[in-house]
Order: sequence, then C-alpha cells, then structure tokens
Amino acid sequence: HHVFTHAFNPYALKNDGPSIQRLVEKEEIERVICFGDDPEMTLLGICRRNNIPLAIWHLDAPYQYFFPEYCRHYRNIYHFCMDLYYVELLKKAGYENVAYLPLGTTPTIFRPMGKNREDFRAEVGMVANLAIRKTHHFWEGIMKNWKGKNEDDKLYEVIKELIVIASNVGIDFIKTIKLLERRGLDFHLILHIIKFIENMAGIERRKRPALALRDLVDLKVVGEDWEFTGIYPHQIHPRIGYYDELPIFYSSLIINLNASQPQVKKGLNQRFFDVPACGGFLISDWNDEIPNLFIPGEEIVIYNDIRELPEIVRYYLDRDKEREAIAQAARARVLAHHTMKSRMETLMHVLQQR
Repeated sequence: HHVFTHAFNPYALKNDGPSIQRLVEKEEIERVICFGDDPEMTLLGICRRNNIPLAIWHLDAPYQYFFPEYCRHYRNIYHFCMDLYYVELLKKAGYENVAYLPLGTTPTIFRPMGKNREDFRAEVGMVANLAIRKTHHFWEGIMKNWKGKNEDDKLYEVIKELIVIASNVGIDFIKTIKLLERRGLDFHLILHIIKFIENMAGIERRKRPALALRDLVDLKVVGEDWEFTGIYPHQIHPRIGYYDELPIFYSSLIINLNASQPQVKKGLNQRFFDVPACGGFLISDWNDEIPNLFIPGEEIVIYNDIRELPEIVRYYLDRDKEREAIAQAARARVLAHHTMKSRMETLMHVLQQR
C-alpha cells in the first residue's frame, strides 16, 4: 500500500486537524490508521466528513471511548486493542468493529547492537517512567473538577484502597466505575480518578523491582521522577531516544526487567517484543496473555511474587548459556510472529473483511 504518514499530537498542536484534512483531500486517502488514541475526536471528525474508515490501534487502556457519545458520532470506526480485556468492554459499550491486535516490534530498529555503551552497561536494567509529577497534576485536576460538591471524606479512603488493589491485582474497570458511581460522581470525573489510580499503582509496581534488587545487583534505571524516591539516584539515566538509544540500552544489559502497568489486564507491553528483538534476556511479572504469545521458561522468564525476583535474577546472572538460549529462542519467536509487518497484515485483513 502507498502510505502517507503524519505526526499527530491529539492534545496540543492546533494545526493537526487542518493539515491532516489537507493531506486527506490532496492524496485521496482511503483509510486513516491512528497509533494511540484520538481523545479530542480530531481524526474521527475528519473521517466522518470525508466518509473514510478510521482504525485506531489502542496502545493502552481506551478509557475515553467509554463516553456514550463516541458510539453515536461515527459507525465506520475500527478499534484494535492490545489488551483482550478491553476488546470485550468496547463491544459491550456498543462498538461494532473491535478486534484484538497485540503489539509488535520493528526488527530494522530493534536489533542486537552489541554492548557498546559504557553508561548503559549493567547487570540488570529496566525502563520505567514513574510520572510522579504527572500524577500530581492529575490529582489537582480531580480536585478542581470535584470542587467539594461531593464532600465525602470516605472517598479518599476508597481511592487509597483502590490504589492498593490495583498495585497488586490490577484495575477492574467496571467494578471501579460502579463503586464510584454509587458515590454520586459523574462519569467524566470517574475516568479521571481511574487514571489517577492507574498512575499511583503503576508507580508502586515499578518501584518494587528496584527495591527488591537494590542491595544485590548493579541496577540501571531509565526513566523520569526517580529522584523523588531516593532509590539508586546515582544509577538513574534520563529519558533516552526510543529509536536510536533504546535498542542499545536493551543490548547492553545482562538482564532486562519488565513491570506491567495495572490497567493492562490481558495484553503485553512493548518490552515483550522490543527486548527479544535486540537479543536481550527478559524477566517480567505475570500477565495472563503471556502463554498465548511466548513459552514461559523457554522464551521468557516470569516471576509471580516480587519476593522471588532476587533469587531468579541471581540464578540467571550465574548461568550464561541458559540465559542466552532463552534470549535466542525469544528473538526467533518475535521475528517469526510478532513484527509490526505481521501486525499490519492482520490489521489490513480485518479492514478488508468488513
């Protein structure tokens, strides 16, 4: 297919809509595919006016699409979710065209790079943005929208409890909505609270591996806001380039760690595919979708409890051949089944069948 690309910032750049509209008209675009979300309905509006099918590949939880008005605006919209959990929820919300599409990698970008960056080398490393400042802004927004009209002191305790639950077993989207609705909150505010819960629980999930390993291994963390935690401030690397530096980082580590986000119930994040493509060895917490895409113990190593992690890490640090065999098997699996090219073939097949 002849593909036209356009950088899309759905929140900030006011010229996105007009420039995309001009591209659609000039090139007689037949379909629009969005990687991420379209929360302001910019693409949806353009596609509706031009009667063009819109396909959105949700790379996270598609919270804003549970507003009822989204179902009424345009029927020729196709939702592809990296998480099976949200596939069923979107269908129940009234969307007709919803499909599961796992994430994938681009082998020409994520490939073995050799351990050639001294500042990236470590026994164990992980990519983990804590987004503490962002989470603080979320809470300020909640307080601004709440405005004390529902003065329920117990709600604070409910939110704290939901954060603890989410940090351990994840977010149950429907149960959380119903619980907060019973306290008289409108749907828009509830979604903001869920996003806050997600961020707070995500911070806790990402801190746990660092805390478990801090006295045992040479640990390197790439991400923002770790300076607010006091965890390994001398081993924190600022945000690095996704396409040029991240493949080198994955290749420079003996062990790569992954900590899943609480809103992802049955889907695998980008590290499951990018790390093996770079020839990296990956250890991750459990996710129900892992056995459907990888063979645990043969292509990826899993820990079910954070207390297991130090022993598992030490085991594989001491066993080079076993670790390398798993990394090679994972790379073979990813190259054969989990590339972006294969995902696009699936996406186009689905669109052509409708």
